[in-house]
Amino acid sequence: MKNKQIYFLLGFLVILAGAAIIFVSQPKQLAVGFQAAAVNYPMMYALDGGFFAKEGLKPEVRAFQTANDAQDALLGGSIFLDSVIPIQNIATVEAEKPGSFGIIALLLSDAEHPLDFLVVPKNSPIKDPKELAGKTIVVFPGTYSETVTKLTFAKLGITNINFLKLPPAEMSQAIQSGRADAGLVFEPTATLAEADGWGTILERGFWEKHLLPVIVVGAYAYNEPAGQKNPDLVKRSYRAVEQALIDAKANPTKAKQSLVKHLKVRPDIVERLPNARVEMAGETNAEFVRQTLALYAEHGIIPRAIDLAPKLRRP
Repeated sequence: MKNKQIYFLLGFLVILAGAAIIFVSQPKQLAVGFQAAAVNYPMMYALDGGFFAKEGLKPEVRAFQTANDAQDALLGGSIFLDSVIPIQNIATVEAEKPGSFGIIALLLSDAEHPLDFLVVPKNSPIKDPKELAGKTIVVFPGTYSETVTKLTFAKLGITNINFLKLPPAEMSQAIQSGRADAGLVFEPTATLAEADGWGTILERGFWEKHLLPVIVVGAYAYNEPAGQKNPDLVKRSYRAVEQALIDAKANPTKAKQSLVKHLKVRPDIVERLPNARVEMAGETNAEFVRQTLALYAEHGIIPRAIDLAPKLRRP
């Protein structure tokens, strides 16, 4: 009788152990968001290339039209991780409610990896940004793009610029029709301008050339309270993004193919887009963040500069 009980107990333990192994090996669910922009291809590649799956994560992917929508979802807990929450948003929220965001990686813009492009119509007589004094420039909606562009022109001694704010889909039309004399545009609009013959890139990295050599654009941010409850999820997400970035740097053309799927960008255009500069939090120079936030605080883009250096570490 005792032998039967022992066998029964052993059998039960084997079944229980097997169930535990199956449970542990099942991919963990993870809600990840991103904004549909060309500079976000590293995150798209991380999701499409199976890098999260290699870390035992099964990402539920959500695309957001605006960073504000993504930020609301992130703070509300409906997503865990997003790229890219603007660095000015991170600073503002952290100043008001510290501990809201954690940072996995940062998107930076410089002369080699520009975010912004100053574009003029194809046959425009304008050959230098200073010649745009008194002209109309179309910029992205909201205050950020207008403010930074205004600051950049001020560095050149130009203060009488008229701004027209339009969504990306309408910016190219405004330039082509003459409604705007130039546009401060992002990719893939800049590359499309020259590829399709309706515009000329006057300057690549207009902000970075005249205002600040390296601008920290935003963060691959996660919900920090949720991360504190599940630090293993943060570590796995960090490793997934890190491995995707390593592969993307080695194979940029392959990584950028995610834009064909998510942004419907033509393959021939994708190949011409500049590579993105994304650095893991534990590898980013905190001085870049400090300089960007100091500039933004000085000109009222954020209430005050805060120190985000403690967040720039490997989990």
